Amino acid sequence: ALTIMNMLIGVLCEVVGAVAAGEKEEMTIQFVKQRLRGIIFGLDTDGDQVISRKEFIGLLQDSEAVRALHDVGVDAAGLVDFVDIIFEGESGHDCKTMSFSTFLEVILDLRGSHNATVKDVVNLRKYMRNANMQIVKLLQQTNSRMDGLDEKLKKISMRDTRKSLA
Repeated sequence: ALTIMNMLIGVLCEVVGAVAAGEKEEMTIQFVKQRLRGIIFGLDTDGDQVISRKEFIGLLQDSEAVRALHDVGVDAAGLVDFVDIIFEGESGHDCKTMSFSTFLEVILDLRGSHNATVKDVVNLRKYMRNANMQIVKLLQQTNSRMDGLDEKLKKISMRDTRKSLA
């Protein structure tokens, strides 16, 4: 009976610790969310209440924003490398702006403590498929141009051959 009671106490302590960690995480996120909201809308030069690429880069240059991102476990210096990915839409084309809630979701997904999920793998797959489709399209355009150049070279070669024979 004493062993079972010790096990239950251990389980209870583990649950309380997990709940406390979750609550602390939620409070930190809410605090950072409020700080970032104030900073971002202060940088919102056009007043449209959405974040543009230019405003995002301005955010990364703000020391208070960098501290807020660091508090929630996001490497602000590393975000500079992800600007193109952050502002890429579903279709693979650049999206010009994003809402604050979308921005916060994307940023929180880029935390160092965030483990990869099935959703992340699916998003990577979509990204790779879109990138591959863009490459295939560019290769087709290049092949088409090369075919056109081949035809022009053949015509020039035939014309030069006729001139040399005449």
